Amino acid sequence: MWLRRCVACGLVLCALAVSLAKRDPTVITLNHSVSAGETLSAADLAHTPIPKNLVPDKAVRDIAVAEDKVAVAELTRGQVLTEGAFTGEGVTPPGKTSVPLRLSDPAVGELLKTGDTVTVVASDGSIVCDKATVILPRKETVLISLDNDLAPAVASATLNGPVTVVVRSAGASAPAKTPR
Repeated sequence: MWLRRCVACGLVLCALAVSLAKRDPTVITLNHSVSAGETLSAADLAHTPIPKNLVPDKAVRDIAVAEDKVAVAELTRGQVLTEGAFTGEGVTPPGKTSVPLRLSDPAVGELLKTGDTVTVVASDGSIVCDKATVILPRKETVLISLDNDLAPAVASATLNGPVTVVVRSAGASAPAKTPR
């Protein structure tokens, strides 16, 4: 009798282990759309199970990782958060601040590479920042790192309209060009 109970208990434990192994992994998604530059709170975030084959690389799995971080681009409701979707402490070097830029010409964003040094130019042609480093290049919104004291001027310039950038030097990830 005790042998049957032990075997039955063992089978139940095996079934439980198989059931748990087949569970979909949990990732962090957004409860609602968030604009670029908006700070994420725990109320914005949710744990969502999705099939393993749909989990993107660098998907965020813990709310604490994304909480109090700043969205670098517009994020939509239900979107799986990845590490590149936000910025915050640890992304920029000490003495620097990250600022998202809305570019006047999206084609410029496609030309930028992480590590490029750029000059930020306002829509009226004035130079807002002479030296900033591209952290996260995107088509319409680019995240740059610049000195803390320059960040307010750059951020306020983007409130007046889109800005553009002039590439001063290519970053480490820029492709090498060979003369023809």
